[in-house]
Amino acid sequence: MLNVLRLQWVAKQLGFEKLSFKKGTLRGYFIADKQSPFFDSNMFNKILHFAQIHPRLCNLKEVKDSLRIAFDGLNTVDEAVEMLELVVR
Repeated sequence: MLNVLRLQWVAKQLGFEKLSFKKGTLRGYFIADKQSPFFDSNMFNKILHFAQIHPRLCNLKEVKDSLRIAFDGLNTVDEAVEMLELVVR
């Protein structure tokens, strides 16, 4: 239970509007407003950099005018928390 709260907290820190964890895939959905100052922020640049240097761990995709990031191969909430904390660092 505490790990789920930690996962939500780290996801919010990364700027995710929504989080989904199903069948070993963690998806973080960014805000739909493309003009948001978030997309010019240091945190978003960290996320982009992480996705560029770790293409096997995650991928960014635009779906229905909304940007999302997906992390595959995660089996537990603990692994999901660790992955998001890697991005934050």
